[in-house]
Amino acid sequence: MPNLKISVEHNLNKDEAKERIMNLLANLKNEFKDKVSNVNEIWNEYNSEFSFRIMGLPVKGNLTVETETIVLDGKLPIAALPFKRNIESLIRNEAEKLLK
Repeated sequence: MPNLKISVEHNLNKDEAKERIMNLLANLKNEFKDKVSNVNEIWNEYNSEFSFRIMGLPVKGNLTVETETIVLDGKLPIAALPFKRNIESLIRNEAEKLLK
């Protein structure tokens, strides 16, 4: 599975950054419930371990809220490899908007 590692800087306190991410994840689950299934998300302080299936393909990884950055470290299915750059760009852009 191809690796996906994205870091996004923020100026929020860690609790606010985590809350925004958790709200976004809840909204995305509802918005894309026809394409996303088997969503698992476990938070331990400021670290989240997640997994889900999108259009039948498995995605998993970790998300860490740090003092000045959010770090997403995940694995994409091989079928998503041709779209990796687009996926990275989309996630980075949405995270930057979310964390302003």
